[in-house]
Amino acid sequence: MKMHRILTAASLAGILSVVQSPVVGMAADEPPAPKRAATNAYIEQTALDQLKRMSETLGAAKALTFRTSNTVEVPAKTGQYLTMFANSEIALERPNKLRARVTCEVPNFDLTYNHRRLCAE
Repeated sequence: MKMHRILTAASLAGILSVVQSPVVGMAADEPPAPKRAATNAYIEQTALDQLKRMSETLGAAKALTFRTSNTVEVPAKTGQYLTMFANSEIALERPNKLRARVTCEVPNFDLTYNHRRLCAE
């Protein structure tokens, strides 16, 4: 049961970081970060323009879905690490609905949020 809690927490943290990352920056309309010193690696302007266009598209979307394949490394009692595979299906409907389903070798679970309550199975 302890491994189930670890994997569920790790999977949930990964899902929320992926879902919230583009949303948090767009919703807050934060000013862009100041330009870094010239010592940093050169980033091509066309790459930055494409990233900005993609971020604006995701920020304007009313709903989105995506699938991921992940690996999670969990320490075994012997000290070795076990690599477990997980498949996730995420659906987001703004402003307040989220559904995540994680399946495969990790303990499977469903998570739904509908602005009123968070349900995990």
